Order: sequence, then C-alpha cells, then structure tokens
Amino acid sequence: MSKEKNVFDKYQTKTLKFTVLGAAVGQQRVKFGNGHAHEPAKSSVEKMLVRSMCQQAIEEQHWTMPSSDMPIKVDLVINCLCPKSKARWFKEAAQRNLIVPLSKPDLDNVEKLYLDALTHVAYPDDKQVFSCNIRRQYSNIASIDVCVTGYFLNYGDIKAICLGKK
Repeated sequence: MSKEKNVFDKYQTKTLKFTVLGAAVGQQRVKFGNGHAHEPAKSSVEKMLVRSMCQQAIEEQHWTMPSSDMPIKVDLVINCLCPKSKARWFKEAAQRNLIVPLSKPDLDNVEKLYLDALTHVAYPDDKQVFSCNIRRQYSNIASIDVCVTGYFLNYGDIKAICLGKK
C-alpha cells in the first residue's frame, strides 16, 4: 500500500448507510421530443426512491451535508435474486457467493443513477466522489446497499507531509 493511502486513511470519516429495496435500475438515456430533453420515467422514479431512502437515513443517522471540498467515497452492493429456473447446485453456489450475477442493468448505468440521485441530498456535488465501488451478488432479497463515506482532511497535515515536515 502506498504512503499516500495510509495518510489518507488516518483521517476521521463520517458514514451514511441505507438500503433501497427492489431490483437495480440503471440510468436510462435522455429522450428528446418537441424540442426538449426529458428523463425517462423509470429513471426519475428510481431517483426519487433513492433520494427518499437517503433522506430517511440522513434523519435517522444525523448525517449533515458535507462541505463542497470533502472527498466522498460511495460503495454500492447490488443484491440480485437467484432465478427460480436454476438448478439446486447453482442456487447453493449463489448462496455461498461462488457464482456472481451477470445480468442487466449495466453497472455503470446503476452507478450514474445513484451518484446523480445522491447529489444535493447526501453531498453537494458528485464531482466530490473520488472513489465508487460497485459489485453484484446473489441474495434472498433484491436490494441495493449504499454506503457514503466522507473524509475530514486536514490540509495543514497534508501540506506538512508534502514539504517533508512530518
């Protein structure tokens, strides 16, 4: 592990965790009509659901909006149902995480939808997200687990390290 990562990890963090029930939905392409661009209803509805679940978690966990210079890390775990048509051995392997789902929607579209939905709710701007980890796994309940972590950086310490004073 690099020295910079160790330095970064020593700073205090604040974490917001919540779960959105249901199958994952990816960001759909913007539709154009009558000279206007509009977001497809499926994306809009999913973003409203994500924002609602996030807002509930914010209230329960006493999360405060981070400053616009706070680095943010987002972790997404997509929990997928194992298809009923699969053989018993496949379902057992899925339960043990020996097999991973290879299905739609594409992970990059899910990431885009969630980062956009959390903007102005969990953090001021998605440009603050320096790391986003996303993975799919089988589960008994279709859902998306979300973890947002903000890092309290001390720029004085960082400057001292860069100038060789620490």
